[in-house]
Amino acid sequence: MNILISPIDGKEIDIDSMSRKQLRDLHYQEEIRMAELIRSYPPFSEKRRKLLHEGYAFVESLKLVYEEVGQGSFGASNASVQLVCSLLQDGDQGSAKVVYEAGVGLGFAAKVIADIPNVQFCGCDVEILPVIRDILNTHSDMRVNEDTLYNDLMKMPDGSIDLFYADNVIEHMIPDEIPATFKLLYRKMKRGGKLVLMIPNRYTGPHDVTQYYLSKGHRATGFHFMELTYAEGISLGIKNGFWPSYIVKQNGNMLCVKKDYLLLKNSMRILKEFLYSKVNNVSIRQELLSTDVFGAYVFQKK
Repeated sequence: MNILISPIDGKEIDIDSMSRKQLRDLHYQEEIRMAELIRSYPPFSEKRRKLLHEGYAFVESLKLVYEEVGQGSFGASNASVQLVCSLLQDGDQGSAKVVYEAGVGLGFAAKVIADIPNVQFCGCDVEILPVIRDILNTHSDMRVNEDTLYNDLMKMPDGSIDLFYADNVIEHMIPDEIPATFKLLYRKMKRGGKLVLMIPNRYTGPHDVTQYYLSKGHRATGFHFMELTYAEGISLGIKNGFWPSYIVKQNGNMLCVKKDYLLLKNSMRILKEFLYSKVNNVSIRQELLSTDVFGAYVFQKK
């Protein structure tokens, strides 16, 4: 018998007899309830941290069954990892660099980045999967902790991070924790250090489990607490001391960056996003918003 325990009320749920639709419905119902409960606790509280850990473990256990995937369904994309690798090639090739990944997931980025010469890999996740522990056993210089981003960043020396990387992670942060987290991140980054963020665009969402139950254009109400428009993402970086010195472009299946010191390219993309968002036809609007990389950002610490 396959029994899961609800993190909210401790109720035992027998999932063996459920269809895929029933499992997804259960996922949706539990995630919505947990997201609401998580938001009700104070920022950075132990109760919130504990519920986040239990909530993600619960929904991933469900997805293992109804999505029929090998282990989990999250992690960095190949395109974003290669983007990080290309950015690490800039500057002094002989100097040691510290790369920090928020949300290590299945460890795909960790395995690639940790093998780059003169790079030390650090990271965290609210739930560390067994595959990550296997990677740590073969990379003695890696440091990955099971903790929230804020708590783990506190352990890093000030001015130590050359590149901070978060692929589909920022949207999982609760808005009331963003100001303090980005202030701390600014302190931990080296001057000139790069900030690489992949954040689902709010105009094309929702992108969490609510996408199966809400129409396009609605705000996500599950564990994506903060899907952002491109303009909101740029604003988030700038007001926290990070300048969008680059713009991310699509090149086939890969991502590349172009320099944008005067913010002209990013301003044009913000204008295009605004105009596209006003198109009433949902299908046309979604198609227009797929023509540029409206969810990828590369900032530098000023």
